[in-house]
Amino acid sequence: MRRSFLSKVLYPVFTLFFVSLAAKAEYQVIGKAYDRASGQYLYSEYHSCSAGELECSVDYRDSSGQLIASKELNYSTGLTQPALLMKDYRTGTNTSVGSQYREGLVVDAGFDNFVRHQWDVLAAGDTVKFPFLVAGFEEPLNMRAYLNRSRSCGDEELCLEISLDSWLLGFLVEPIHLVYSRNNRTLLSYQGLSNIRGENSESLIVDIQYLYTEQTPWTGSEAYSF
Repeated sequence: MRRSFLSKVLYPVFTLFFVSLAAKAEYQVIGKAYDRASGQYLYSEYHSCSAGELECSVDYRDSSGQLIASKELNYSTGLTQPALLMKDYRTGTNTSVGSQYREGLVVDAGFDNFVRHQWDVLAAGDTVKFPFLVAGFEEPLNMRAYLNRSRSCGDEELCLEISLDSWLLGFLVEPIHLVYSRNNRTLLSYQGLSNIRGENSESLIVDIQYLYTEQTPWTGSEAYSF
């Protein structure tokens, strides 16, 4: 029941994808996704942003290098509330979220900026609750982020857990595990449900490791709109 519920109802919930860096190379970030159970290499994410960091894109390529999906993000409304368009070239389907502003709302990849904004609160061990809008959903879902105390973190890592803010749904759906660098607040790894389906449209539980072609330390000086 757990996997069926997750696949049919909450598959799109954890579309974290999460990078906004200054663009001085074709791709600033490359994420390598592996099947969490078997360790099999599945696909790669190639992230890039404009110089102003308000327009970003992600290309998804399978293990043979074939482009299977892409996502365009526009942060002009707010760094936690991007408009987006995701295309799956295998199925010919598009999913989008239009430009909008709602106080406190977090949309899709805007979660990465949200983590940085809430960094001190999370690092202190406090739980942060927030409404999270998923592409394809009309209403946001109530989520929470908190320290992952069950994981052994290095001194230079911040380990977080993200889950639905509901005891019932939280019981049915496994949380996401994230590891950030404490030095420059960049995402190092993601473990959880992928926003890319498998070859047979099955849900994928992945371990994604992120490689940075150019690491730009986050200074906290950016202007945020919440």
